[in-house]
Amino acid sequence: MTVSQVSPADLFMELWKECSELLPSQISTALRPNATFAKSVRVALRSNDGAKACSDVESSLLGLSPLELLGGKLVVLDEIDRLFLTIHPRSFNRVGTQVLTPPPRWLRLLKIKRAGGAGYAVRDDNVLIARGPLSRIPRADIASSAVCFADLFAALSVVPRKLFLHSVPINIVHSVKGGAADGVAPGGKIGTESVTFIPVAISDSDLEIEERKIGANIFVRYGSSRTVNVSEKITDALKSAKYSDVAIAPELICSELDADKLCDLIAKDAGLHRVFIAGSGATVDSHNGQHWNEARVVNGIGTVLWRQRKVWPAGLNSARALEYGLSDPGTGLSMEDNCSSNEVHVVDIDSFGRCVVLICQDFEAEPLAADLLRLYQPDWVFVPILDRGIDCGRWVHSRAFALSTLSPARFVVSSSTALADRAKLTTEVACGMAIGPKDTFGDDAGRVHALAYLADANQFATLKWREKWDFTLLSKISKK
Repeated sequence: MTVSQVSPADLFMELWKECSELLPSQISTALRPNATFAKSVRVALRSNDGAKACSDVESSLLGLSPLELLGGKLVVLDEIDRLFLTIHPRSFNRVGTQVLTPPPRWLRLLKIKRAGGAGYAVRDDNVLIARGPLSRIPRADIASSAVCFADLFAALSVVPRKLFLHSVPINIVHSVKGGAADGVAPGGKIGTESVTFIPVAISDSDLEIEERKIGANIFVRYGSSRTVNVSEKITDALKSAKYSDVAIAPELICSELDADKLCDLIAKDAGLHRVFIAGSGATVDSHNGQHWNEARVVNGIGTVLWRQRKVWPAGLNSARALEYGLSDPGTGLSMEDNCSSNEVHVVDIDSFGRCVVLICQDFEAEPLAADLLRLYQPDWVFVPILDRGIDCGRWVHSRAFALSTLSPARFVVSSSTALADRAKLTTEVACGMAIGPKDTFGDDAGRVHALAYLADANQFATLKWREKWDFTLLSKISKK
């Protein structure tokens, strides 16, 4: 190994590349040097000069025997990871860490660099970032019941800037939001958040559906009815809910023009929520006659934190299309009439958590969705969908159940109920679902879930995280 690095962040990336390609048995059987070596690495890393710290660590590694070299590299990785905990958002959220001494100068500079939206270091098409989740205990190193290299670290992850939808490359855009204008206000105790679901389109008359043909294929455009004042309906619901840590509207009910008006209204009556996912809807821009299906995430003062466009437009099979009174696509699909995006945003909000928006079918995208959760370890996954409601055991619950093995993420799903009305369903339909992670430790343990239903004449439904929730297996439901 030859190391001539600017800081230990670069050294970590180089050692990560070497060690992450090892077989699990090689990692578990690697001979670690004695405690004196670990102490020498710790002392070297405390140097204010990042380049000198790297040089001193390299000298310590060169002094090891061949049998100890691999174990020594793993020790270096572990010591760098431990030091980065002092600037990790989790340490300031007081979850599992305690900062005892000021970090060295090179580490303070990297903290500033991250706050500006950049990773700690970049190598090829990979970037070194703070390991998620940001606000709660990270995935345990024994979570896989086997050796998983990435799970050995609590503060750092090396992640790719490109993932795949089947063979299609999807750019992952990672950013950090934390200023007074582009951040999120601090909340109460983590794990007790209030969540508000605003379906907007409640009855069939609230939804507008148009079909067109392109060649032999049927395409369908969905949106709120022109009779629905989307921005006012949402702001009225936010006011009626009084306060929400998270508020979310469904897919294809809030167009870009509606969202513009909504942001102005929120700015005039600020402080009703911390994070609002304004569902999604058609953009003004188009390509080849198709608009993008875009979600917008807005903070409590009306600032747009980021926008996420749907990657994978969905389709209806013959049975479902006929149920909704649409044309029969035969053996094909009636496709959503929207353009595909080629990027997914991963956004760090240090006072709130690492967030991802996966719009409906994107939640099913393979291997994209699973890789995104496994590698980036988000705190929150927001899923606006257009469906005939949400229920335990249906696709979105099954998918969250499966993905919950990969990270301690919390899932928040929102749907309108207009399609249920259109399909003339007679049972009560939920407009929202919140699902906790699988992990058997921490406040959110046990894959608990809750469904949100509209009550009386309300235009919204609310849940408080883990308050009277159910524990679920896909085959049964029992009270926890």
